[in-house]
Amino acid sequence: MVFPSRRDGGHPNRGGRRSHLAVVPRWPTVAPMRADVGVLDPDHPPPSATAWRLTWVVLAGAFCISFTITILSVSRPTIAKDLGADPSLLVWLISGPTMAMALSSATAGKLGDVFGHRRTYLLAMAGSAVFAVL
Repeated sequence: MVFPSRRDGGHPNRGGRRSHLAVVPRWPTVAPMRADVGVLDPDHPPPSATAWRLTWVVLAGAFCISFTITILSVSRPTIAKDLGADPSLLVWLISGPTMAMALSSATAGKLGDVFGHRRTYLLAMAGSAVFAVL
């Protein structure tokens, strides 16, 4: 895209003197994930079944993590009542598992580099499911 010269000189988003034309690179466009994309536009084929399976597996992992934290958040007043404590004292009940998941993500990334991302992800999903049931 080319912008003609302006009185203040150059590109509308940049100040200072520029030549009379400023060239802005065009970024490649990504086709939306619709079922009819391949029919209407042969340059952008529809997503494969593998892409959809991968999307659902990643969403399932995100659900497992958020589900565990949600259960802890909802049950915090009951746990505080059972322990005879103020709910505000149980901050670490939510912060502890959240920090553990955040700190283990770097280790999981390295394990994925060494043993394969698929194997590591599926093992972590299985471990998360086991510990959520306990």
